[in-house]
Amino acid sequence: MKKDNNKAGWGAERAGRLDNAERRAALPPEETLLKLGLEKGMDFADIGCGVGYFTLPAATIIGADAKAYAADVSAEMLAILADKAAAGGIPNIAAVLSGEYDMKIKSGAAAFALCCNVLHEIGDKERFVREIARILAPGGTLAVIEWKMVRRDKGPGVAERIPPVELKGLLAQGGFGGFEEKDINQDLYAVRAKKE
Repeated sequence: MKKDNNKAGWGAERAGRLDNAERRAALPPEETLLKLGLEKGMDFADIGCGVGYFTLPAATIIGADAKAYAADVSAEMLAILADKAAAGGIPNIAAVLSGEYDMKIKSGAAAFALCCNVLHEIGDKERFVREIARILAPGGTLAVIEWKMVRRDKGPGVAERIPPVELKGLLAQGGFGGFEEKDINQDLYAVRAKKE
């Protein structure tokens, strides 16, 4: 879910950057989802899902009776995800070609939404957060993973990063509360929040 995938270059040619051994070591997807509170039976929305790095393990965690919505603005990324889901025999994923501010998912559809390394790239962050709130059921959980405010050789420049206090403010304006900050790894942090 990048600002403009074609201009930003987030097409299929860069899919390998979204799922590789280095990323799996630093950000193990299943372990991260469980740490953030995803549970069996929760309908799940992966906002800016890319090639399904989190969607595929989430679909397994939540079980076949729950649905995993995979939303992205890139049809190429969604095609890769669909191929992976088919190859893995994972039937409960709904791939959704979304707009930046229109997830194309019905209101209240998800109990848990994840937004990983996406929010810092969005122009109108408040509008984006309100749209995520729309697709969450009352009391639903949103987990946002973002880059820490440290200068390293990966990730966006520090000026583009969102400090935790600013992220919590954005979420509060979008109708969220009950914030819980978690350390993910040396580069990333997460904020969990509940839709109020």
